[in-house]
Amino acid sequence: MSEKLLCDTHAHLSDKAYDSDRHAIAKEALEELLFIIDVGTNRKTWGKAKELAESFDNIFCTAGWHPHDAKDSAVETVREELKAVWSEKTVALGEIGLDYHYDFSPRKKQQELFAAQLDYAAELKVPTVIHIREAWEDAVSIMSAADLSAGGVVHCFTGTMDNAQKSLELGLHISFTGVITFPRSKELREVVKAVPVEKMFFETDCPYLSPPPYRGKRNHPVYVRQVAEKAAEALQMDFDELLAKTTENALRFFRLEGRV
Repeated sequence: MSEKLLCDTHAHLSDKAYDSDRHAIAKEALEELLFIIDVGTNRKTWGKAKELAESFDNIFCTAGWHPHDAKDSAVETVREELKAVWSEKTVALGEIGLDYHYDFSPRKKQQELFAAQLDYAAELKVPTVIHIREAWEDAVSIMSAADLSAGGVVHCFTGTMDNAQKSLELGLHISFTGVITFPRSKELREVVKAVPVEKMFFETDCPYLSPPPYRGKRNHPVYVRQVAEKAAEALQMDFDELLAKTTENALRFFRLEGRV
């Protein structure tokens, strides 16, 4: 592995928040990070994520229908839509899942598209990047019926200890964001302590969820450092040792060994 230990396993540099300086931010971030996974969530972002990944050796992308946008696709067309934007730099199918907090898409539609995309990921033998918010019972039911043998990660984990345990029982990885740095997140830091290090990695979910001292500002991939530092503190573990282990997890999960 490179001497760089930090990586951002879930960024949204394809978001409109970076339209004015996307490549500059990416270049700046890669001065400190080993690699970045840029996550495509809908038709508006797939192309941007793919273009960015094809412009930088150590940026990779994903493609998937976010639950917010499930209303814009259909089970009958989702495979062809994703196939059309896939490339050799696409390393996972996602971000997919269920979000009952906002209900931007009907719940039944979210459920149908989540199940269909899990099936397609199994066909492709690629890992999935999973979003679950206030929908754990339905999400676990759908995932339990799916073939998750290619791997999956619950990104931006903010659930309970029980949610984490069920995720681990399904063989999933768990990824933490700047939320673990927030003063109110004491219970979530207890979850961090309970998750095996070999099933863990870190992300920014930028441009959202900036950790202190950047709260209220646009997030940046390099701020993943603050996330990892808080995790190391919670685990009472050497920072570099934690980074080495979690980055190896991410390299293996996204099949990037030998590519970065």
